[in-house]
Amino acid sequence: MAVVVGGLLWRGIERRIATRLEQAEADALRPVAALGSYQVDARNSAAMWVLIGVFVMFAVAAGIAARAGNFGALSGYGALALMLGWILAVILQLRRRPGPMLAMDARELRHAQFAPIPWRDVIGLQFLLVERHGQHQGSLLLGVRAPARFIAPTPWLVKTAYGYRHWRISPPAYGKLVIPLQGLDAPPQDVHAHALAFRKQVDAPFIEHWHDGMTAQEIDTAFAMDALLEKMDRLEPGHSPEAELESLNREMLALAPRMRECTQLALARQRRTVRNAWRLLAATVAGSVLVLWLKISG
Repeated sequence: MAVVVGGLLWRGIERRIATRLEQAEADALRPVAALGSYQVDARNSAAMWVLIGVFVMFAVAAGIAARAGNFGALSGYGALALMLGWILAVILQLRRRPGPMLAMDARELRHAQFAPIPWRDVIGLQFLLVERHGQHQGSLLLGVRAPARFIAPTPWLVKTAYGYRHWRISPPAYGKLVIPLQGLDAPPQDVHAHALAFRKQVDAPFIEHWHDGMTAQEIDTAFAMDALLEKMDRLEPGHSPEAELESLNREMLALAPRMRECTQLALARQRRTVRNAWRLLAATVAGSVLVLWLKISG
């Protein structure tokens, strides 16, 4: 019982801090959320023309190899030309469809690549931004419930990339969808701000610090923890019935083993990341030493 009362006192302090942070965030997102809808379309980018140029180059190389009777080169260049041609066909199909490439409103997110995604089914958002050659390339990662239904109408290439065949046989409870933000006529940061603002308007379970490495067990535990914290917020130390405090204490004790398991999963994931980083560093150093040795010996 003392643990519950102490937790309520600590939660009260934490709640005051969180309220101030939420108010600051709400003030920042209010101009964005005031919009009824948000739409962005694809723009003509240099990368598209480069892709077309590479496709033409491989197609010409395949034609030259065929005339020369070099079937080995023909198979290689032909396969690359077919792959790039298929990718271009998918991109052109997405661009020619009616409506914008990406649209959002208070109800759902719609992208040309996926079926409409209701905000209630979005459990988390993660924004990735990298800078290459002075340009920002971003992606919006969506953690969603039952992801297979959102890629069912997508082209075969997209389904293969997501492992849709496996998802159809064994549908996962949660999954990740990647919304590419490059090639749009709006900055990636702007798209992310609107997505976050629209999602904040929906009263549905949402994990603030979701990332694409979270397992279903971790997600369910995070939801259970959020529900428990909401119950604690509704209680006041010294003014709550004994039965409610006892019930809250039992729930905390029942949730503790699940939280320990999730902590162990996170630690194991972190160890794997560090171990893989060291392996990559060792391979890079070994390769550099080998190249240097070959230059010296040559």
